[in-house]
Amino acid sequence: LLATRVYTANIRNKPSPPNAAAMLAFMDEAILTNMDSADAVCLTSAEAYFDAYLAGKSEAQANEIAGVAFLDAVAAEPSFDPQSPCGVSAKAYMATLDL
Repeated sequence: LLATRVYTANIRNKPSPPNAAAMLAFMDEAILTNMDSADAVCLTSAEAYFDAYLAGKSEAQANEIAGVAFLDAVAAEPSFDPQSPCGVSAKAYMATLDL
């Protein structure tokens, strides 16, 4: 966990607070639970975010696209666990949004 925190503290282009909170929550939970395989819901959401961002969308636009992908993936995955690293990450993201 310490290495995760050091890495995050030294990222050159810092993500927004919600993205940073989600990233840290996911990493912490994944390490603490010995996560050993990709979570389909978070993978879908992350791919949507990176595809949008790499296509020139702003961080806010990429977040919106990833959010829709996340909700669609949760709806399509009946076994999604809100206490999984992905679920914990989503809660951390939502808790830090400034709407």
